[in-house]
Amino acid sequence: MSGSTAGLLAAWASAYLQEQVSLDDVLDRVLGHKRSVVLQAGAPADRAPWEEPGQTVELVPAGQVATLGELLLGLRRLEVDRLHACFPIAGDAGGIGPGPALAPAYDAGNAAIVPDIGLVIVPTGEDDAQIELTVYPSRATAQYVSVGEAAMELTEALHRSTSILTDLDVASWNPRLGRVSRKALDEVAAHELPAECPPRATHLLVRAHQIETLLATAAIDPGGGSVNSYEARARDAALAPLRRHVARALTAAYNSLPYAT
Repeated sequence: MSGSTAGLLAAWASAYLQEQVSLDDVLDRVLGHKRSVVLQAGAPADRAPWEEPGQTVELVPAGQVATLGELLLGLRRLEVDRLHACFPIAGDAGGIGPGPALAPAYDAGNAAIVPDIGLVIVPTGEDDAQIELTVYPSRATAQYVSVGEAAMELTEALHRSTSILTDLDVASWNPRLGRVSRKALDEVAAHELPAECPPRATHLLVRAHQIETLLATAAIDPGGGSVNSYEARARDAALAPLRRHVARALTAAYNSLPYAT
């Protein structure tokens, strides 16, 4: 779930496709100073034996490379009006159906679904100069999560996890909390949502990124402050539901742009 390139893409591309922001706004928010490379995988999505073969929408011709701007113009020509961010984690594919998109989306931890035309856009590479996006065919379905519901669930999950960790006296839960939270607050400034998104979505996004950063820090030290294998397993069990609710919170925040009327 580290990084949210697809979250920014879903939020700002949706605003662009609904003519609320310019194409330059999207490129600035998603890419910053980096250039973009967009590829399209040609393998068809898996289908059930009784289903008719689907026709893959070709946004990038085989063997060619496009830019993010060209991809968005292609989506507009197809009258797509929004993208949906998803954050696949173990046990929850986030709406991505079986097929070639699934493994790369799990690896990336984030993807943008285009259910109207059966495509998934996955960030498949990034360095200091470039962001690579790959478009895959997929029988994906967008999952709706309300901001209010996700915020409440995240609060409850955090309380439960903190209580369990405190009872276990897992020392590694607290030492760097302040520094990590400040780091997350600094980084989330780059994840500004379009103005049309509700303010509470921004609050939820900040909170989810804070907790996501804490979880990533905890993952670097799998044993944490646990002194035996039982406490280590209990710690992981305490954090697993929290990871699911962070994914739901990010989904709700990045997809909070109101539907066009």
